[in-house]
Amino acid sequence: SGLSSSYPKTIKPCLEVIGTRKGVQRVAGVYITILKDRVLFLADTTMTIQPTSDELSEIAIMTADLALNRFGIEPKVALLSYSNFGTVNNLDIEIIREAAKKIQTLRPDIKCDGEVQADTALSKRILAEKFPWSALQGGANVLIFPNLASANISYKLIQRLANAEIMGPITCGMDSPVNVLQ
Repeated sequence: SGLSSSYPKTIKPCLEVIGTRKGVQRVAGVYITILKDRVLFLADTTMTIQPTSDELSEIAIMTADLALNRFGIEPKVALLSYSNFGTVNNLDIEIIREAAKKIQTLRPDIKCDGEVQADTALSKRILAEKFPWSALQGGANVLIFPNLASANISYKLIQRLANAEIMGPITCGMDSPVNVLQ
């Protein structure tokens, strides 16, 4: 899909036939990015254009579960933003903060933090020196984007600039994970 047909045309039959998992309200597209020194899970790269805090928290939980249960990688979830832990106060930042609180309430077993800038989330040094209290110590490996535009742009930049191997999108939240290769 993607090159020969639109993603919505590709995923619609999967959603109609497979459907969402019980208790799941939506599905999310996750790209797994393999870099020389780490593996990153990027979401939602394909489905939800402007997620609410409830949607962001569900996307983050599903992606964390995908990392752990399907790939055996302990997730460290960063809810990405242009702000670091309260440096900006806007409605779009509040959505991310609310999502982080919901994740901590619903799934305290998941290491999660946000709102956080991408470079901070990925940098062991910045996290240790400036935010030693953050749950992301050592660096995040699950990056949850605030909207579809930022997610889609970011995974494509990473793929091209880092010459990274990209798997996906894997659509989580369905009764059976679907890997729709582009």
